[in-house]
Amino acid sequence: MDHFELGIAVQKVYDFIWDEFCDWYIEMVKPRLYSTDDAVSQNAALWTLKTVLIDALKLLHPYMPFITEEIFCTIQNEEESIMISKWPEYSEDRAFPAEEKAIETIKEAVRGIRNIRTEMNVAPSRKASVYVVSENDEIRKIFEEGKLFFASLAYANEIMIQADKTGIADDAVSVVIPGATLYIPFAELVDIAQEIERLKKEQKRLQAMLNSMEVGDSIVTTSGFYGVIIDMTEEDVIVEFGNNKNCRIPMRKQAIAEVEKAEQASA
Repeated sequence: MDHFELGIAVQKVYDFIWDEFCDWYIEMVKPRLYSTDDAVSQNAALWTLKTVLIDALKLLHPYMPFITEEIFCTIQNEEESIMISKWPEYSEDRAFPAEEKAIETIKEAVRGIRNIRTEMNVAPSRKASVYVVSENDEIRKIFEEGKLFFASLAYANEIMIQADKTGIADDAVSVVIPGATLYIPFAELVDIAQEIERLKKEQKRLQAMLNSMEVGDSIVTTSGFYGVIIDMTEEDVIVEFGNNKNCRIPMRKQAIAEVEKAEQASA
């Protein structure tokens, strides 16, 4: 603001409100508000929600004067108007570096779990156990103290925190974060019978595609490149792309791999 870089300033405010406040903090405090009977904790969460929202509205007011005035006057009655309210000021009393570091650790874990669930097409409604394994006492304490909201954000029905892999199956899906590894039992993420059926269908699709191919056929890759099949081996389809005559597409290997996945899952 001192340099009149208003575009950067409003982007900072936007990122804070949307990402930090709405995406993370509101979701984190929901279990404290609705899943416990701890009145002290609930009141502290509500005070923080209201205080942060009011200060955020004040920061946003120069850019969005009318809607911020309306919301401000609706949620509080201590100040008459946002236009003449006290501008937020930085205070060392509200700086909590240790707590901030702890929250960032949990956020990193949540991102990793959500990414792996997305890759495996696991619905948010499907809950699973999460094992947090770390030899670091401090990290284990972070997850122990944040277990309530971490379970909610990570779509977990149970959180186990331990120093080693005792009791964790070999096929568990893992997520690595600095200082810890998180494990989720594979069987709790995937319906085995449904996954077998999906893999068999994919294998049939690949095999049918291979059976329809002949040397001289033109193909288009998923990246949009055009090529011509110049040879077919037991494992690969060899395609010519321009001057590159040795590009191998392991479609046969992929089809075989799908069959092996289905067989392993049914074992």
